[in-house]
Amino acid sequence: MQQKIAGRYVLQQALGAHLHLAYDERTRLQVLVREVEPPPELNDDERRALAEEVVREAGAASRVGHPAVNAVLDAVSHDGRAWIVTQPVNGRPLTQVVAGYGPLSPEQAAVLGLDVWGALSRAHTMGVVHGDVQPENVWVTPEGRGVLTGFGTGVAVRSQAASSIGTPGFTAPEKTTHPVPASDLWSLGATLYFAVEGTPPFTGDGPMAVLSAVLSADPRPPERAGELGPVLLELLAKDPARRPAAAGDVLAELARPAARKGREVPVRPAVLAVLAACFAVAVASVTTIATVLLGSPEPPASRAEASVDTEPGRFAAVPRACGLISDDQAGELFPDFEKDDGGGIGSRKPNTYCEVSSAGSGSSDRSLVIELFVLRPGPHGGGPATARRFLTGAKEEAPRAAGDGGTVSPVRELRGVGEQAIAYDVHEADGEYATNTVIVVSNAVAVVSCEQEVPADFQAGGVVRELGECAEKAAGWVGAALTRTG
Repeated sequence: MQQKIAGRYVLQQALGAHLHLAYDERTRLQVLVREVEPPPELNDDERRALAEEVVREAGAASRVGHPAVNAVLDAVSHDGRAWIVTQPVNGRPLTQVVAGYGPLSPEQAAVLGLDVWGALSRAHTMGVVHGDVQPENVWVTPEGRGVLTGFGTGVAVRSQAASSIGTPGFTAPEKTTHPVPASDLWSLGATLYFAVEGTPPFTGDGPMAVLSAVLSADPRPPERAGELGPVLLELLAKDPARRPAAAGDVLAELARPAARKGREVPVRPAVLAVLAACFAVAVASVTTIATVLLGSPEPPASRAEASVDTEPGRFAAVPRACGLISDDQAGELFPDFEKDDGGGIGSRKPNTYCEVSSAGSGSSDRSLVIELFVLRPGPHGGGPATARRFLTGAKEEAPRAAGDGGTVSPVRELRGVGEQAIAYDVHEADGEYATNTVIVVSNAVAVVSCEQEVPADFQAGGVVRELGECAEKAAGWVGAALTRTG
């Protein structure tokens, strides 16, 4: 039997230890409901007092209106525990993004940080301190934007025993029982450090060892953060007065790579929309928090069961992306070729990215890019059915792949390529041409693109045809390799 909270919120699916997808019988909308777990050492009276304090703080947070704030809709006390009700989020926690795709690039981390900075600034002007900014409470949308969740949960975090250590490694070193706005800034710095480095700035064997490092040690010097590194270290200053109040201006500058001497964000424009669409569909499948949930769902009695793929699929591990195309095949497309497997979204995990291009500084700027996704089954999705939805999402998003001023061809089916495959051509307004393909084999999805920049005065008809031939031929090779490998 489904549990009902406060007489209106029907818990439908667990999305984590204390996070639930729920149906609001009063508004007939789907919501997220987070149970605030009290520390085990509290007695009944202390638990009730804590629940009341959480409800009060979450109520104050409901007044914080900002695009990067996961809006608090309600906060209630039920059976002696606090429950916080928020809008669904189209995305997934930063912890999952880093675990599945690797650390973000400095520019991507700056975009994320700027969003969260804006949310915190708005909250602080209204007298609200978050108190638990950490990677699990910072969610990433398919477009790479940040959403700050967890308002109200900081009360419980600060009530923990063991000197109120809060969330180890992400709670500021000053008095954690009564955090101030500068405490949120320290936690933001630690969270962005994790986003770009893939590890917290302070580590240790157990919570107390981490707390000791936070209090007495310097953070490990960042290795991947680039120009973001100095602002991270300033935010992590142990003296709250030394944390930069104007860090948002620095983040805004770092988030604009075009203004920084042409430095590129390592996300290729021609495939960005495809990957964002695929990411969105994969996220929706894994967490069941998709854009569709923002509509009016059916009541619990007639609601279809969440789509959980019981078939695990053929791929338990990620094949090497550059191994899906042989040297002979690469040489057919680029006679003097080189392979690079070090790029991709957020410098993704090994094996998931490959770029093939002509070697030498005077060679063509045409390139072949392979991005590989293996969707392992989990309690809320994954497996071959998720991979097929991945392709469906890419197909639906394809018309928007070119951005403003660009054009996209109709999507075409590629017969005999993998189990399912599509292709379409993209011409962006800045002269970037590409043919994108998406291939599904069991629980693996490959995005294969051939792309090239073309001068404005160049007759591009031949280039479009050649890019199409390049991408579709490579898609056939990749599909065959995945079929043999899985």
